Amino acid sequence: MGDLTPNFSASEFACKCGCDKAGLDERLPSMLQQLRDTLGRSVSITSGIRCASHNRSVGGVSNSSHVQGIAADISTYNSADRGEKLKAAIEVGFFYIGIGKDFLHLDLRPSESLIVFDYYVANHVA
Repeated sequence: MGDLTPNFSASEFACKCGCDKAGLDERLPSMLQQLRDTLGRSVSITSGIRCASHNRSVGGVSNSSHVQGIAADISTYNSADRGEKLKAAIEVGFFYIGIGKDFLHLDLRPSESLIVFDYYVANHVA
């Protein structure tokens, strides 16, 4: 049981360096719960909120949505899983989405249209 939504806890979104950075946008766990409900199965968060120091250490861009508390990465297992999660993410209202080899970056930054990008270029990390 989660403390933010029925299935997500604050600890899943915490900065991986252990700094207890605050500022998670409350819409993010709610939308990820909708995503989980749409899929009918669990969703694993691999990166949530990040402090500036941790963001630098993982190669994140300086204006990363993770630092702003408006993005999370979720794991994907293969192309079919990635496609299913991508479709569900769009259905629940994520319109700024990054695709990596084994994750999706789901971002709440404002966008008037769907923006999908990839991480296959070495110098791009959101």
